[in-house]
Amino acid sequence: MKPILLFLSLLSFHFSFGQHYFGVKVAPGLQTTTYDSGIEYSSTFSMRSGLHYGYRFNEAKPWGIQSGVYYNQRGYRINDLTFQHSAGVFKSGDYISKRNNIGLNVLLKVERSFLYASAGPCFEFTVTETGIKDYEIESLTDIKWSYSPDNFSEAFYFGYELNLGTQFSITEKLQFFTELSMNQVFGEKSESFENRIGYFNMNLAFGINYHF
Repeated sequence: MKPILLFLSLLSFHFSFGQHYFGVKVAPGLQTTTYDSGIEYSSTFSMRSGLHYGYRFNEAKPWGIQSGVYYNQRGYRINDLTFQHSAGVFKSGDYISKRNNIGLNVLLKVERSFLYASAGPCFEFTVTETGIKDYEIESLTDIKWSYSPDNFSEAFYFGYELNLGTQFSITEKLQFFTELSMNQVFGEKSESFENRIGYFNMNLAFGINYHF
C-alpha cells in the first residue's frame, strides 16, 4: 500500500507544477472512405468540432497530453450511378453516405515556441447514418433515409489522429490556435475483402485554449 501512496504523492507533486488548459475547436474539411471495393469514391465536405482538456508537464519541458470529445462527420460520395426510380424506370444520379460520429482521442503533444504537433489514437461511435440518392434530373425529388446502427461492431471505429499547428497568446490565459489535422478510423472487417471499412478526414481547425 505504501508504494502506491508514494507513487500517487509523487505524481500529484509533479502535476502541480504543470499547466492545465481547456479548449474548443471547429474544423471544416474533406472526408471520404478508404474502403477498397473497386468503386471510385469522391470526397465530400465535413465538419469536426469538440472540446478538449490538455496538460503540459511544466514550462521547461515542451511536451504534454491532450484528450477531447468531439463530433465528426464521416462519409463519402459515389458519382454517376443508375437507380431504379420506380417500377421499370431507371434514373442516373449520385449516392451520398453520411455518418454522424461521437469520438474520443488521447494525444501526445510536443510544443516548440509557437509551433506544435500532436498525435495519438482515437475511437468513434456512429450515432446516425444517412443515405441520399441525389438524382441528376432537377425535376426528380431526391430520396433520403436515416437510421442508427443496430450492433456495436457496425457502429464502433478506431484509428489515429495527427495534427500540426500554430498557437498565439491573446491574453495571459487565452490562446488562439489553428492546425492542419489528419485523422483516419477503421471499422468492422468486410466479409468480401481483407481490409477494414474506414474513413479518412483532412481538416483545417480553429480554436481557443483557456489556461488555468
